[in-house]
Parts: sequence; structure tokens; C-alpha cells
Amino acid sequence: MASYITKALVDELHPPRVGAEQMEVEAFGGSLTDPLKFHSPMYELKLQRSDGSWESCVLNRVPEITNPFSTVNWEDNTQYIPGMDLKEAVTMSHEAPAIMIGIRQFWKYLISWKLILPGLYLIDTVFGKMLGGESTFRHQKPNKSVTMIAVQPSNEDQLPSRNAIEEWFSLEGIGIQEDPTQNDDEQAVLLFEQSINQRPDGHYTVRWPWVDPNPQLPSNFRMAYSRLASVLRNLQARPDLLKQYNEIFEEQVSRGMLEPAVRNPEGVECYLPHHPVITHKLRIVIDASAHARGQPSLNDCLYRGPVLLPDLVGVLLRFRLPAIALVGDLEKAFMSIYLEPGIDREVCKVLWLKDLNKPLSPDNLLIRRYAVVGFGVISSPFILAAVVRHHLQTCGNFAKSLIDNLYVDNQLLACESPEDAIDQYHKVKEIYQKAGMNIREFVSNSIEVNRQLPAEDKLEGPLNKFLGLKWDTVKDQFVFEFPAVPSGHPTRRTVFSVIHSIFDPSGLISPCLLRAKLFAQGLWQESITWDSPLCEERVAEWDSITKAWNKQVIYVPRRCTQGLNGTLQLHIFSDASTAAFATTVYLRTDFGGLVNCHLIFSKSRLCPKAAGKSLTVPRLELLALLIGVRAKTFVMKQLQGVVAECHLWSDSQIALAWIQSRETQPVCSDAFLPLCTTKHATITSRPR
Repeated sequence: MASYITKALVDELHPPRVGAEQMEVEAFGGSLTDPLKFHSPMYELKLQRSDGSWESCVLNRVPEITNPFSTVNWEDNTQYIPGMDLKEAVTMSHEAPAIMIGIRQFWKYLISWKLILPGLYLIDTVFGKMLGGESTFRHQKPNKSVTMIAVQPSNEDQLPSRNAIEEWFSLEGIGIQEDPTQNDDEQAVLLFEQSINQRPDGHYTVRWPWVDPNPQLPSNFRMAYSRLASVLRNLQARPDLLKQYNEIFEEQVSRGMLEPAVRNPEGVECYLPHHPVITHKLRIVIDASAHARGQPSLNDCLYRGPVLLPDLVGVLLRFRLPAIALVGDLEKAFMSIYLEPGIDREVCKVLWLKDLNKPLSPDNLLIRRYAVVGFGVISSPFILAAVVRHHLQTCGNFAKSLIDNLYVDNQLLACESPEDAIDQYHKVKEIYQKAGMNIREFVSNSIEVNRQLPAEDKLEGPLNKFLGLKWDTVKDQFVFEFPAVPSGHPTRRTVFSVIHSIFDPSGLISPCLLRAKLFAQGLWQESITWDSPLCEERVAEWDSITKAWNKQVIYVPRRCTQGLNGTLQLHIFSDASTAAFATTVYLRTDFGGLVNCHLIFSKSRLCPKAAGKSLTVPRLELLALLIGVRAKTFVMKQLQGVVAECHLWSDSQIALAWIQSRETQPVCSDAFLPLCTTKHATITSRPR
């Protein structure tokens, strides 16, 4: 059993963080269906012994250990004579523990113990004396008992628990939760700002955001060596892949991304295992979460950093506004940012073969280290976004305008004419070149713009992708292709896999997926495993759903405006049934009397089965209005002030009456108060 410290004491003492691990809590008697799992940072604390020396102890942070309870205070000068009333010798206090020493560590602190009353022991530890056991004496009648529970690190790579899957069908996804990592994020930003520098060649250098400036990161050479042997067994069965793998490493060496390194077992070093991933081409993926048993990984020793990316759906919404959209991609963006020489590079070592024609051995081993920020380290996405944001904020107003339309390494340029597009292309090339970065793979819906782009900087072909969506640049349409269903007997796993393979973050085709999601929800109510074949009745139902998808393609126009000089309105419709509730957002444009309406966003939620009959249709329609209000707020924010009016529509007279009479209907929470007072929004009952 591990040892624990409360968050309140961590905030007070600010001890050094030394890692983190996933914890599991199981209640006594199995009263929890699934173990409670949570992420627990680890801190090193020095505890003073009674002789004045110090004991170093690693503690897991938890919100609290237990509620306050009565404790006996046994001081060094406490005098107790056998036979005397114990209440005369000690004092009592009522408080909550801030540190709990696990039973595994407790024994090394124990010196001796002796029985002083039936069932009550005086225990001598290196930190002082304490009472343990039980006694009949109390200052007041107890009204509760205190029970300590077993908590242990989780080493299982498990499938989602029942509670996790049921959350997909629950109402929890509607709310906004407080971010528990805010303090860590602030520290990561501070460390980044202290370390960033720009080299004469334009490239930026940074340090990793270390939790502890002197990390206790032991060498994991043996583990990395073993992982390399496993990877080589697979690669050597495919000589073509082995050759490609080696060529990628050699290219990284030639570009200064990888540099020679040597073993340094006495210092701080870390080896990053790597393996191939094949999508449309071979990629090398590093694993910075790998660690030796009982030791922290590189990722455990670093702050993740805040998410600085704009909202993906927000970028897609803005993608639909301009007459000409021009998009580009930052080439090897992560590896354009360099690490400071020293420990930050020493923890990014990789192992490879000197000679591909010889087997792996200590004599045929090549050690290199990354001089650049590698993808796969927990801090890398934050560092990339922070460096690019820092650079753009120093390059003038046009560069600042790029920030909201940059998602990881994908840049959107909103243009109103071919001339404007080419001008922006030259500007953005120059801006990123100043940071040692190259933006290329440009493509536009304008034939004229594509023709003027240099061959080395543009993508060919009419069908491309932007932020995961297929985009036909000739017809200027999004292309949604329904997946082919795997052959063989369907299982719960294949059903969920097929549904989640459809990427539609804006909800433009969500009605087409409702039957499939309801089917998946029904499967979760049945007592079957992930890979058990479905019964014949379920197979027939699944076949009827997927046959409607067979080779179907849905095309959605990218552009949803005739220009930004007309009048733009949002119309939000909300509705519900016994199975689901949903909201849709339409953009209505009036440009010189030419009126058009386009669906730009929608969200649907399945009714939670656990709610049963208590969740009536009127209440569901109220929830539909709630997600409509939130959708309106989100879309208005992402469209950045181009919308003049906003209208919300519902055909539920009961839900509308509840909103207007909040005092008499406690079901209407304060979440609806902004709706009733929004300056540019009105709620209207639409005709049935």
C-alpha cells in the first residue's frame, strides 16, 4: 500500500514532484461496480525523526484521506502510570490526517510497542510515540467509524469500464468540468517562458518543463535494448520496412535532428523506445512513457502543459466562411524546435543498429540522442503551440491573426480573391521561415491560386484533407464516406469501432448515425463481452443499419456565405424524443436579397437508460434547449462577431413555460438564466 498526502498540504508546502501514476480504489465489500480510478501525482517529502534527522518519503497526492475524527495526542512528556485514568494523561483533538503512511513503509519506521490497556498499545516510531488499537474511553459517544481502504497503482491496460462507456450515453457530457491541472499548467508556461531562446539561424531552443529541476530519472537502457530487439524481430521479417526505417533515422541525422551520444549510467539519461506505425507511409513513433519496473518514465517527470490549440470545430466553422480557402502544413514542425544541450537531450536517447546486416549485440549498437523536440513526449504539443504562438506574436498584426486558425501544424488562410490568397501565401512563408520552419503542401478551392503556387509547395489532386475532413477542392465540398463494415460475425467491439471510425466533429451528418448509436447503447445493456458474437436478432438489426450506409457518400458545401457584407443570422432548433435529444445550428445569410441557409453545427445526445421514466419528454426538450443555448454561445464565439442576430426555436410549450417561470419549476437551473437575458438571442416557439 502506498503512502498519501492531501492536496491541501501539497499546496501549502510545495514539495518537489517526482512523477505520477494511475491509482485504483476498491471499496470494502465490493460496493463499487468498478474500481475508482484516478491520476495521482507523486511528491517527495522529508519527514523529521525524533532524533532530528530526516526521512525521505514519496507520497501520492489525493484530494483528502478521510473526514476529521477524534485522535489522542501523545506528547514526549506525557506521563502515564499503569492503572491511572488515561483521560487524565492525554488530550484529545478532532482533525483530519494530512499524511497517511502505507503499511509497506510503516514497518521500517516502527521501533517497539507495548500493551498499556486491554486492546490499546503504545507504539514507538522514529517520529515519536503514538497510541494504536482500541479503547473504551471516549470523550463523546461515537457517531461514525473511520475505515481506511486499500489503494494501489494500476498496471493493467484495461478496456473501458462499464461506468466509462455508460458516460457516453449519459448527461455528463453536457456540462463543463473544472480543469484540475490548472496549477501545473501555469508552472509549465512559466518554465517555457524562462527557457525559450532564438538562435541566429531563426530556430528556437527550449528546455523540457521539468517537474523537478533535478529529476530522479534512472537509466532505462536495459528496457530500451529489450524493446529494440522486439522491434527488430518484426522489421527483419520485412527487409523493405527495415531499410525505410533506417533511412528515416539517417535523414534525421543529416538534418541535425539526431546527434551522436554515449552511455552515461552515472548521470541522468533516458532511452526512448521506438516502433513503426504504418498509415499511408512509415513513421517512427517514440514511447516516452516507457519505464523500468518501479521507476518513473520521462513523461512522468515532465509537466504536460496547457492545451493552447484553438477549438478544432471552431477552425472548421471559420473554414466555411471565406470565398477562397487556402490551407498549408508546417513541415516536421516538432523537429524544427531544438532542445538546449545537456540534460534535455540526454533524456532523449535512442538505440539503433550500426550495421543492418548483423544481429543486435552490444558491439553492433548505435546510441544517438534527439537534439530537437520529439513527437511522443507528453510536453511536445504544448511546446510546439507555445513556440509558434510566441513567434507569431512578435511578427506583426497579420502574423497574430494566424494564431486562431492554426491547429497543430495545419494553417488556414481566409482569402477573398486569388490576389489576396497569393499575397497571404508569400507573407506566411516569410513569417515561418524566420522561425526556421517551412510551410508547404498548400491547396485551395481556387484553380487560379493552385496554378500560381510553386510545385514544391502545393498538393496535387482534387481530394485532400483538412483537419481530418475530406475536401474536394474542385467542387469545394466536404466528402463524408460511410465505412465498409468488416466481414464476419459482428461483436460489440466491431460495432463500436465502425461507429467511431466516422469523423464528423461538427455534427453535419449526425442524423445518419443515430440508429447506430442507439443500437450500440442497447448492446451495452446486455451481458456480453467485447468479442462475443452478437445474437442472430442483433446481427439482423445491425445489418439493416449498415446496409443503408452501403457505398453512400454525402457531400456538404464548404462555403456557407455569399460574403460577409450581408446580414448573417444564427437559427438554432432544439427537439427531443424518448430516444434522444438534439440541437442544430443554421447560418442564414441575406446578401442583397439573396437568402441562403446552411447547417453548420449540430449535437445529439442519447437519452440515458439509467434515468428511466423520471426523464420525461418535456424534461428532455428542456435539455435540448440547454444544449441549444450552449451551441449558440460556442458558435457565436467561434465566428468572431460576424453574426448580427440569433434565434432559438422550440416547439415545446412546456419547456418554454418552465424557462419563463423559474420560481415554480426547480427543474430549470441557473444554466438557463443567460438564455433569458442574452442581448442578441430570442427564444421562439416554432410552428408544429
